[in-house]
Amino acid sequence: MAKFQIQNAASTVNWTGKKILGLHTGKINVESGFLELTNGLITGGEIKIDMTSIVITDIEDMKTNSDFFSAPAK
Repeated sequence: MAKFQIQNAASTVNWTGKKILGLHTGKINVESGFLELTNGLITGGEIKIDMTSIVITDIEDMKTNSDFFSAPAK
């Protein structure tokens, strides 16, 4: 088994959230993590995501973008 540390400074997660009338995209930073490989297959690991870093990349209006995740559910 080989264990590989994730290089968090060079890593991001791209996300897509879909809804009936469209979708939104964004990025989240990786805080830390590792992957375990056995015979070339991923057999384990852990990836921690920094949810405070979540951003939306497809909404250009800064007010709408900054309020996107802080808006109360309706």
